[in-house]
Amino acid sequence: MGEVGYNRNEFLHELRWWEIKAIIDGYRKRERTYLLMTRWSTYMIMCTGMADLRKAGINSASDLMEFSWENDEKRHTMFSKEELKEIDKMLNGGDGI
Repeated sequence: MGEVGYNRNEFLHELRWWEIKAIIDGYRKRERTYLLMTRWSTYMIMCTGMADLRKAGINSASDLMEFSWENDEKRHTMFSKEELKEIDKMLNGGDGI
């Protein structure tokens, strides 16, 4: 919650679910952009030894490291069942889901 600028009470009790989803989606997008930029920068630095990269089978930045979202064909829900149970517990103090 602190990573996106909200305190616990505000995040859990004052925001609506659609607002929380928008916040989480925006945070994930920002993190993915950062990871992609970091991977690209690493690849560009490594290009100084291009012959060694080619021998190792690295022909693009994505060959350095594959991120979980890049080849994920199935659509994920916003939260897993375990995460939903934890959120429900925090909000209601129970196991209502």
